[in-house]
Amino acid sequence: MSDAQLVEQVPIAETKPLSYPYFGHLRELVEQLQQAPNLVLELISEGYLNFACTLCGDCCRMPWAITLSQAYYEAWYEPLAQHPSGQYPEPFLKLEKPTETAYATISRQRGTHACVFLQADNSCWIHAEYGVEALSDVCRKYPRHIKDVGHQYAVRNLLHSCQAVPETEARFPGLYYRIYDPSATTPMIHGIAARGYPGRFETYLWLGMALDLLEAPRAGSLLSRWRLFPAALEWMDGIGMEKLQIHHLLTLYQDLMDKVDSQGLSLPDLSRQRLALEWAQIFMADHPGCTGWIQDVLKAERPWPELSEAEARLLDTQMRLYARNRLLVIPYRDNFLGNLSFWQQFMLLGIQLLCLQCLALYNASRDGELRLEHLQRAVNAIGFRLEQRGKLIKELGLDRLRPEQAYDSLITLHSLDFAALPLSASLP
Repeated sequence: MSDAQLVEQVPIAETKPLSYPYFGHLRELVEQLQQAPNLVLELISEGYLNFACTLCGDCCRMPWAITLSQAYYEAWYEPLAQHPSGQYPEPFLKLEKPTETAYATISRQRGTHACVFLQADNSCWIHAEYGVEALSDVCRKYPRHIKDVGHQYAVRNLLHSCQAVPETEARFPGLYYRIYDPSATTPMIHGIAARGYPGRFETYLWLGMALDLLEAPRAGSLLSRWRLFPAALEWMDGIGMEKLQIHHLLTLYQDLMDKVDSQGLSLPDLSRQRLALEWAQIFMADHPGCTGWIQDVLKAERPWPELSEAEARLLDTQMRLYARNRLLVIPYRDNFLGNLSFWQQFMLLGIQLLCLQCLALYNASRDGELRLEHLQRAVNAIGFRLEQRGKLIKELGLDRLRPEQAYDSLITLHSLDFAALPLSASLP
């Protein structure tokens, strides 16, 4: 069974490239949707379309719960437990508080986190014995992220915790879209993240604005542009997210693009950068190597990182790809973190970008110059530590933070920008 057959595929013939400037292209698509409100616009990362499993087996060894639905449990527990080989007398473990969709989890090999069905050659015993039909939904689709919210929003992208994803996204950095009739499909339906979000069409335009800030040419580093967002979010919040209309976003977009051209290259205050590093120590408390590196930098026992132009461009590119992937799923209720407000989503993204820089430079500190492999390892680690931890929001205190506190905190989070100086110096 090929990797392509393990997950519902997008008909490639139906997809078209989403082109820069994304705001303008999405505005054209919104006008089409307004004329045909029964249709859905689905955004698809090029990486999703080109992903191929490397058969490394890492996803089958991680300490995360592979949850099973009640229907899957009832269909497969007995056949697996009573298999003539007698290898799997207890294939699944029922959860303490089972629900219809999260009823049980797959058993693990003794003394490890490895799935009980993982073989020595990294093959899956269930897949080999019974075929793809016997795989659970998680096993069938990981690391593909498929989200549909009825007529509101649809996206397909990849999760960062898979080691093949950073390289795939770097090789295939484009965005695609398709417009389709949802009545002809059977989508996996997920809830909108929470109240207080823009409307359907406004969400597409907001996303186009955010993507254009990521991709703006000849404008320094990603974070030099991203530092414009706290004020924009505060302005949107002043109107009321649910009251935002298209004309508001048209005005805001033009204002942001003008600022990118005129003042987007200002370097952050050093005291803010040091504060951001202190915060990163808290966020990465379970990674003593990285926190030790941060402490050495803060105490001046290690020099403040200075990147070459090539290193800065590499860092900035990988951060941009990471941020784009995260932006695509902001309108959804998160599988791991639950309901987050609009500004909480941006706070979390700011934390992730801050820690991504620190982890990448910590990795590089042991090997010399910053290389792609350092960034790819950092992206994987962020995927595990800061995307897939159910208690993360409470641990970080985001559930107690008020919006007005968040906007100032975002300025601090975006201030640590190791790519800013070399990239701004290289501009004509």
